[in-house]
Amino acid sequence: MKNSTPLAENISELTEIMKKYIAARMDLIKVTLLEKVTRSGTYFFSFTVIIFIVFAVLLLLTFAFSFWYGENVGEIYGGFLIAAGFYLILGIILYLLRGPIFSNNIIKNLASIIFAENEEEEKTT
Repeated sequence: MKNSTPLAENISELTEIMKKYIAARMDLIKVTLLEKVTRSGTYFFSFTVIIFIVFAVLLLLTFAFSFWYGENVGEIYGGFLIAAGFYLILGIILYLLRGPIFSNNIIKNLASIIFAENEEEEKTT
């Protein structure tokens, strides 16, 4: 038995369904992109706050050491010079190890944020 709806109505209905499907996929892409941007922004914000706190603590420790050194061992400027030498050596070491310490970890974290949803989608399909 033939279907009583004409071909034009079927094509029109199919076109409407495709438009709704495309709109739904675009909305899904927007939400996914928003989530990934938000997670990346949160990661960078937390990283920046942690770095700021570490630098503030190091600055206070530098002053504490320098004044302690000045009172107990020698002059205050000697303590500041020792601290500067320590930071110079630390800076050189961090510069030489910047790839393994910083770049690789940041790339891994961002990749896990960006590709986490894609891996879940691939498992379900």
